[in-house]
Amino acid sequence: MGYTHIDVSAPNNFAIGAKGSEVVIAGASGALYQKGTEITSSAAELNIMDGVTAIATELNALDFSTKVTMATDFNGDLLDGTTELLGTAGSGTGNAVAIAAGESGNCSITTSSADAAIGANGSGLSGSNLNWRADSGGLFAECRLQINNITSAMIFFGFTDATSATVEAPLFLVTTAIDSDAADACGIIFDTDGTTAQWCHGGTKAGTDTAPAYSGTAPVNATDVTLRVEVSALGGVRGYINGTAIGVEVAAAVTITTPLVPIIFVANRTTSARVVLVDYLFVQSNRR
Repeated sequence: MGYTHIDVSAPNNFAIGAKGSEVVIAGASGALYQKGTEITSSAAELNIMDGVTAIATELNALDFSTKVTMATDFNGDLLDGTTELLGTAGSGTGNAVAIAAGESGNCSITTSSADAAIGANGSGLSGSNLNWRADSGGLFAECRLQINNITSAMIFFGFTDATSATVEAPLFLVTTAIDSDAADACGIIFDTDGTTAQWCHGGTKAGTDTAPAYSGTAPVNATDVTLRVEVSALGGVRGYINGTAIGVEVAAAVTITTPLVPIIFVANRTTSARVVLVDYLFVQSNRR
Protein backbone atom coordinates (compact mmCIF):
# COMPACT_ATOMS: atom_id res chain seq x y z
CA MET A 1 0.00 0.00 0.00
CA GLY A 2 1.21 3.52 -0.79
CA TYR A 3 0.62 6.70 1.09
CA THR A 4 -1.17 9.92 0.27
CA HIS A 5 1.10 12.52 -1.29
CA ILE A 6 -0.02 16.10 -1.93
CA ASP A 7 2.30 18.01 -4.23
CA VAL A 8 2.40 21.40 -2.51
CA SER A 9 5.14 22.64 -4.86
CA ALA A 10 2.62 22.85 -7.69
CA PRO A 11 -0.54 24.25 -6.12
CA ASN A 12 -2.58 23.82 -9.28
CA ASN A 13 -2.00 20.05 -9.28
CA PHE A 14 -3.19 17.38 -6.86
CA ALA A 15 -1.36 14.08 -6.52
CA ILE A 16 -2.59 10.91 -4.78
CA GLY A 17 -0.55 7.77 -4.16
CA ALA A 18 3.00 6.66 -3.63
CA LYS A 19 5.75 8.83 -5.10
CA GLY A 20 6.71 7.59 -8.51
CA SER A 21 3.27 6.13 -9.23
CA GLU A 22 1.01 9.02 -8.32
CA VAL A 23 -2.32 9.73 -9.92
CA VAL A 24 -2.21 13.45 -10.70
CA ILE A 25 -5.09 15.79 -11.46
CA ALA A 26 -3.88 18.87 -13.30
CA GLY A 27 -5.66 21.84 -11.78
CA ALA A 28 -5.49 24.05 -14.83
CA SER A 29 -6.80 21.54 -17.39
CA GLY A 30 -8.50 18.86 -15.29
CA ALA A 31 -6.38 16.25 -17.08
CA LEU A 32 -5.66 12.99 -15.24
CA TYR A 33 -2.20 11.41 -15.26
CA GLN A 34 -0.87 8.12 -13.89
CA LYS A 35 2.92 7.75 -13.64
CA GLY A 36 3.29 10.68 -16.04
CA THR A 37 0.94 9.29 -18.70
CA GLU A 38 -2.27 11.14 -19.44
CA ILE A 39 -5.45 9.09 -19.14
CA THR A 40 -7.52 10.16 -22.13
CA SER A 41 -10.63 7.99 -21.62
CA SER A 42 -13.59 10.18 -20.81
CA ALA A 43 -16.16 9.54 -18.11
CA ALA A 44 -18.63 8.73 -20.86
CA GLU A 45 -16.30 6.07 -22.24
CA LEU A 46 -15.85 4.50 -18.80
CA ASN A 47 -19.61 4.62 -18.28
CA ILE A 48 -20.29 3.00 -21.64
CA MET A 49 -20.70 -0.38 -20.01
CA ASP A 50 -24.18 0.41 -18.79
CA GLY A 51 -24.90 4.07 -19.43
CA VAL A 52 -24.68 5.10 -15.81
CA THR A 53 -21.78 6.10 -13.59
CA ALA A 54 -19.04 3.46 -13.62
CA ILE A 55 -18.44 1.78 -10.27
CA ALA A 56 -15.49 -0.22 -8.98
CA THR A 57 -17.13 -3.58 -9.67
CA GLU A 58 -17.75 -2.61 -13.29
CA LEU A 59 -14.15 -1.53 -13.78
CA ASN A 60 -12.94 -4.78 -12.19
CA ALA A 61 -15.23 -6.70 -14.53
CA LEU A 62 -12.89 -5.77 -17.39
CA ASP A 63 -10.38 -8.32 -16.09
CA PHE A 64 -10.97 -11.18 -18.54
CA SER A 65 -8.84 -13.59 -16.53
CA THR A 66 -11.27 -13.52 -13.61
CA LYS A 67 -14.67 -13.03 -15.30
CA VAL A 68 -16.79 -15.03 -17.75
CA THR A 69 -18.78 -12.63 -19.92
CA MET A 70 -21.53 -12.88 -22.51
CA ALA A 71 -22.73 -9.66 -24.10
CA THR A 72 -24.68 -8.77 -27.22
CA ASP A 73 -26.28 -5.72 -28.84
CA PHE A 74 -28.09 -7.86 -31.45
CA ASN A 75 -26.31 -6.33 -34.42
CA GLY A 76 -26.61 -9.40 -36.64
CA ASP A 77 -26.32 -12.29 -34.16
CA LEU A 78 -27.40 -15.81 -35.04
CA LEU A 79 -30.15 -17.08 -32.74
CA ASP A 80 -30.10 -20.73 -33.79
CA GLY A 81 -27.91 -22.15 -31.02
CA THR A 82 -24.78 -22.38 -33.17
CA THR A 83 -23.44 -19.36 -31.28
CA GLU A 84 -24.08 -18.27 -27.69
CA LEU A 85 -27.75 -17.40 -28.27
CA LEU A 86 -30.85 -19.49 -28.89
CA GLY A 87 -34.24 -18.05 -29.81
CA THR A 88 -37.27 -20.32 -29.73
CA ALA A 89 -40.80 -19.44 -30.85
CA GLY A 90 -43.74 -21.21 -29.26
CA SER A 91 -46.11 -23.33 -31.33
CA GLY A 92 -49.01 -20.85 -31.34
CA THR A 93 -50.16 -18.37 -33.95
CA GLY A 94 -47.52 -15.90 -35.13
CA ASN A 95 -44.81 -16.62 -32.54
CA ALA A 96 -41.35 -15.43 -33.55
CA VAL A 97 -37.89 -14.60 -32.23
CA ALA A 98 -35.70 -12.64 -34.61
CA ILE A 99 -33.12 -9.90 -34.97
CA ALA A 100 -34.99 -6.67 -35.60
CA ALA A 101 -33.69 -3.67 -37.50
CA GLY A 102 -33.50 -0.47 -35.52
CA GLU A 103 -31.26 1.95 -33.72
CA SER A 104 -28.64 0.16 -31.54
CA GLY A 105 -29.80 -3.28 -32.68
CA ASN A 106 -32.71 -5.27 -31.25
CA CYS A 107 -34.05 -8.76 -30.78
CA SER A 108 -37.81 -9.05 -31.24
CA ILE A 109 -39.71 -11.67 -29.20
CA THR A 110 -43.30 -12.17 -30.34
CA THR A 111 -45.93 -14.25 -28.54
CA SER A 112 -48.91 -16.04 -30.00
CA SER A 113 -52.08 -14.18 -30.91
CA ALA A 114 -54.20 -17.09 -29.68
CA ASP A 115 -54.67 -18.12 -26.05
CA ALA A 116 -53.64 -21.71 -25.37
CA ALA A 117 -51.06 -23.55 -23.25
CA ILE A 118 -47.83 -21.76 -22.33
CA GLY A 119 -45.84 -23.83 -24.85
CA ALA A 120 -47.97 -22.29 -27.59
CA ASN A 121 -48.35 -18.79 -26.15
CA GLY A 122 -44.74 -18.12 -25.20
CA SER A 123 -41.47 -17.38 -26.96
CA GLY A 124 -38.01 -17.05 -25.46
CA LEU A 125 -34.42 -15.98 -25.97
CA SER A 126 -31.72 -17.71 -23.96
CA GLY A 127 -28.10 -18.68 -23.98
CA SER A 128 -27.27 -21.79 -25.97
CA ASN A 129 -25.78 -23.74 -23.09
CA LEU A 130 -26.12 -24.18 -19.33
CA ASN A 131 -22.80 -22.49 -18.56
CA TRP A 132 -23.64 -20.57 -15.40
CA ARG A 133 -23.86 -21.50 -11.70
CA ALA A 134 -24.66 -19.51 -8.61
CA ASP A 135 -21.76 -20.96 -6.64
CA SER A 136 -19.29 -19.50 -9.15
CA GLY A 137 -19.93 -16.16 -7.46
CA GLY A 138 -20.56 -12.77 -9.01
CA LEU A 139 -23.39 -14.04 -11.21
CA PHE A 140 -25.66 -11.44 -12.79
CA ALA A 141 -27.64 -10.78 -15.94
CA GLU A 142 -28.77 -7.41 -17.25
CA CYS A 143 -30.90 -6.38 -20.21
CA ARG A 144 -32.83 -3.43 -21.53
CA LEU A 145 -36.19 -4.15 -23.09
CA GLN A 146 -39.62 -2.78 -23.82
CA ILE A 147 -43.03 -4.35 -24.41
CA ASN A 148 -45.61 -2.94 -26.81
CA ASN A 149 -48.57 -3.48 -24.45
CA ILE A 150 -48.43 -4.48 -20.77
CA THR A 151 -52.01 -5.72 -20.53
CA SER A 152 -52.55 -9.49 -20.53
CA ALA A 153 -48.84 -10.30 -20.65
CA MET A 154 -46.07 -11.99 -18.70
CA ILE A 155 -42.30 -11.47 -18.81
CA PHE A 156 -39.58 -13.40 -17.04
CA PHE A 157 -35.93 -12.35 -17.04
CA GLY A 158 -33.25 -14.20 -15.15
CA PHE A 159 -31.72 -17.67 -14.97
CA THR A 160 -33.30 -21.08 -15.44
CA ASP A 161 -32.31 -24.73 -15.78
CA ALA A 162 -33.29 -25.26 -19.45
CA THR A 163 -32.60 -23.35 -22.64
CA SER A 164 -35.41 -21.73 -24.60
CA ALA A 165 -35.66 -24.93 -26.67
CA THR A 166 -37.94 -26.01 -23.82
CA VAL A 167 -40.80 -23.54 -24.25
CA GLU A 168 -41.88 -22.96 -20.66
CA ALA A 169 -42.34 -20.11 -18.22
CA PRO A 170 -39.54 -20.59 -15.71
CA LEU A 171 -41.38 -18.44 -13.14
CA PHE A 172 -44.85 -16.90 -13.31
CA LEU A 173 -47.61 -15.71 -11.00
CA VAL A 174 -50.82 -17.39 -9.92
CA THR A 175 -52.85 -14.82 -7.95
CA THR A 176 -50.54 -13.91 -5.03
CA ALA A 177 -47.92 -16.66 -5.43
CA ILE A 178 -44.98 -17.56 -7.64
CA ASP A 179 -45.37 -20.79 -9.59
CA SER A 180 -42.77 -22.43 -11.81
CA ASP A 181 -42.35 -24.68 -14.82
CA ALA A 182 -38.64 -24.92 -14.01
CA ALA A 183 -37.18 -26.91 -11.14
CA ASP A 184 -34.52 -24.24 -10.58
CA ALA A 185 -34.87 -20.64 -11.71
CA CYS A 186 -34.62 -17.13 -10.30
CA GLY A 187 -35.14 -13.62 -11.56
CA ILE A 188 -37.64 -10.86 -12.26
CA ILE A 189 -41.29 -11.45 -13.18
CA PHE A 190 -44.12 -9.33 -14.53
CA ASP A 191 -47.37 -11.23 -14.94
CA THR A 192 -50.89 -9.90 -15.22
CA ASP A 193 -52.23 -13.29 -14.12
CA GLY A 194 -50.99 -12.29 -10.68
CA THR A 195 -53.11 -10.28 -8.28
CA THR A 196 -50.49 -7.51 -8.28
CA ALA A 197 -49.38 -6.41 -11.77
CA GLN A 198 -45.92 -5.15 -10.81
CA TRP A 199 -42.33 -6.22 -11.31
CA CYS A 200 -41.33 -8.70 -8.62
CA HIS A 201 -38.42 -11.00 -7.90
CA GLY A 202 -38.06 -14.51 -6.54
CA GLY A 203 -37.10 -18.03 -7.46
CA THR A 204 -37.63 -21.75 -7.24
CA LYS A 205 -35.04 -23.97 -5.58
CA ALA A 206 -35.39 -27.66 -6.43
CA GLY A 207 -39.10 -27.09 -7.00
CA THR A 208 -39.74 -25.02 -3.89
CA ASP A 209 -41.00 -21.57 -4.88
CA THR A 210 -40.23 -18.43 -2.91
CA ALA A 211 -42.82 -15.77 -2.18
CA PRO A 212 -42.80 -12.81 -4.61
CA ALA A 213 -41.38 -9.48 -3.45
CA TYR A 214 -42.81 -6.52 -5.39
CA SER A 215 -41.15 -3.37 -6.70
CA GLY A 216 -44.18 -1.07 -6.60
CA THR A 217 -43.68 -0.36 -10.32
CA ALA A 218 -44.78 -1.86 -13.63
CA PRO A 219 -43.48 -1.62 -17.19
CA VAL A 220 -44.79 1.18 -19.38
CA ASN A 221 -45.98 0.54 -22.93
CA ALA A 222 -43.22 0.94 -25.55
CA THR A 223 -40.78 2.34 -22.98
CA ASP A 224 -37.31 0.93 -22.34
CA VAL A 225 -36.60 -0.47 -18.89
CA THR A 226 -33.29 -1.85 -17.61
CA LEU A 227 -33.58 -5.09 -15.66
CA ARG A 228 -30.75 -6.57 -13.62
CA VAL A 229 -30.73 -9.89 -11.75
CA GLU A 230 -27.97 -10.61 -9.23
CA VAL A 231 -27.53 -14.11 -7.82
CA SER A 232 -25.39 -14.67 -4.75
CA ALA A 233 -23.03 -17.60 -4.28
CA LEU A 234 -25.46 -18.83 -1.60
CA GLY A 235 -28.37 -18.93 -4.05
CA GLY A 236 -30.13 -15.70 -3.15
CA VAL A 237 -31.56 -13.41 -5.83
CA ARG A 238 -32.07 -9.67 -6.04
CA GLY A 239 -33.66 -7.80 -8.91
CA TYR A 240 -33.18 -4.19 -9.97
CA ILE A 241 -35.46 -1.99 -12.09
CA ASN A 242 -33.64 0.93 -13.72
CA GLY A 243 -30.92 0.63 -11.08
CA THR A 244 -33.30 0.54 -8.09
CA ALA A 245 -33.43 -2.64 -6.05
CA ILE A 246 -36.83 -4.34 -5.90
CA GLY A 247 -36.13 -5.15 -2.27
CA VAL A 248 -33.77 -7.15 -0.12
CA GLU A 249 -32.22 -10.32 -1.49
CA VAL A 250 -34.61 -13.28 -1.59
CA ALA A 251 -32.83 -16.22 0.02
CA ALA A 252 -32.96 -19.87 -1.14
CA ALA A 253 -34.03 -18.82 -4.63
CA VAL A 254 -32.03 -21.38 -6.64
CA THR A 255 -29.83 -24.45 -6.14
CA ILE A 256 -26.25 -23.16 -6.21
CA THR A 257 -24.78 -26.16 -8.09
CA THR A 258 -27.45 -26.37 -10.79
CA PRO A 259 -26.23 -25.36 -14.27
CA LEU A 260 -28.23 -22.37 -15.45
CA VAL A 261 -28.80 -20.26 -18.55
CA PRO A 262 -29.92 -16.63 -18.89
CA ILE A 263 -33.33 -16.23 -20.51
CA ILE A 264 -35.98 -13.70 -21.49
CA PHE A 265 -39.35 -15.40 -21.77
CA VAL A 266 -42.54 -13.65 -22.88
CA ALA A 267 -46.13 -14.90 -23.17
CA ASN A 268 -49.58 -13.50 -23.92
CA ARG A 269 -52.38 -14.06 -21.40
CA THR A 270 -55.32 -13.50 -23.80
CA THR A 271 -55.91 -13.56 -27.56
CA SER A 272 -53.61 -10.64 -28.37
CA ALA A 273 -49.97 -10.97 -29.36
CA ARG A 274 -47.34 -9.16 -27.33
CA VAL A 275 -43.98 -8.02 -28.71
CA VAL A 276 -40.87 -7.40 -26.62
CA LEU A 277 -37.85 -5.62 -28.10
CA VAL A 278 -34.56 -6.40 -26.35
CA ASP A 279 -31.83 -3.78 -26.78
CA TYR A 280 -28.95 -5.65 -25.13
CA LEU A 281 -28.12 -8.65 -22.96
CA PHE A 282 -25.12 -8.72 -20.61
CA VAL A 283 -24.24 -11.71 -18.40
CA GLN A 284 -21.22 -12.26 -16.18
CA SER A 285 -19.86 -14.37 -13.33
CA ASN A 286 -16.57 -15.26 -11.71
CA ARG A 287 -14.49 -17.86 -13.50
CA ARG A 288 -14.33 -21.33 -11.99
